[in-house]
Amino acid sequence: MLPGAITTPAHSADAARPVGAGASATAPAVAVRSGDANRRSLADSRRPRPAGNAGNAGTVGNGGGGLVGLARPPVKLPAQLDVQAGYAGQNSCDPTDKPGSVAYGQLLTSIYPAGVYGISRSCTEYGTSEHKDGRAIDFMINAKDPAQRKVGDAIVNWVTADNGAIARRLGVMYLIWNGKFWGGYAPEDGWIPYQGSNPHTDHIHTSLTWDGAMKRTSWWTGVALPVWDRGPCVAATGEYAPIYLAARTSPCPSPLAALRTSHATAVLGSSGAEVTFAQKLLVGSATGTFTSSFWRVVRDWQARKHLPVTGVLDQATWALLDPASRR
Repeated sequence: MLPGAITTPAHSADAARPVGAGASATAPAVAVRSGDANRRSLADSRRPRPAGNAGNAGTVGNGGGGLVGLARPPVKLPAQLDVQAGYAGQNSCDPTDKPGSVAYGQLLTSIYPAGVYGISRSCTEYGTSEHKDGRAIDFMINAKDPAQRKVGDAIVNWVTADNGAIARRLGVMYLIWNGKFWGGYAPEDGWIPYQGSNPHTDHIHTSLTWDGAMKRTSWWTGVALPVWDRGPCVAATGEYAPIYLAARTSPCPSPLAALRTSHATAVLGSSGAEVTFAQKLLVGSATGTFTSSFWRVVRDWQARKHLPVTGVLDQATWALLDPASRR
């Protein structure tokens, strides 16, 4: 795949939508931009962006005329913009709503009070999605309704105007709305056709940078960020990254070769024989379901054993938990 191509991870089937502010989102996986070593994906299937520059650097729809100055920041904004962040896709399993994601959802609700939003979704869903690390927000609004489409167009055009000035202040990594995609890490591409199976006509999808998700950008703090947070690093090829703990502004080192065992990797929300076996080893009894409480057990055990704290029954964890399973 050529560096810099726009790619789309395979989508899982659509599930139930959020029913109120802060409800768990179940949107499909989202478009990503590949190229450098930090643009990794756990998805198995991708579709390349169409050849040529299909972007539209202007606005979507009719420009959302009539809605000007959509929101007021809670602090005085500095003259300088936050640094333009690169792409840092989901590589960990941590489906907990991040503070900046909640604040962003509330911001959109203040613009359109009839809208509701959802953030986190299960790591068992197929594909790569920042919903799985609490950095993606689905704001429910209907592009097929002319009045709602006008509001949706106004929101995305406000965020992306002036080469993405507000996007940088909010930490917006990319947007998907009404069949179009816009990347804050490549605003010069403008709006391009979205290639996923769900055209996003019933919601605006926003994926945030880690700075945006942790509410560190100038919209919230009044201080422009000079460097961007690249997020957690994958320790071994094909494994999940540790759960986010702190900002990291340097590139990730090359991952090590992964250990291999006879066990399958299991994540929060999964169920079956592998989860049952691990529960018996770690807690002495088993439900067969990877619950939130068992997620904490796995994380605590990984920390005590000085393993990457991924919260996942990954190959490194299995190799220490069941040494006889190593290949």
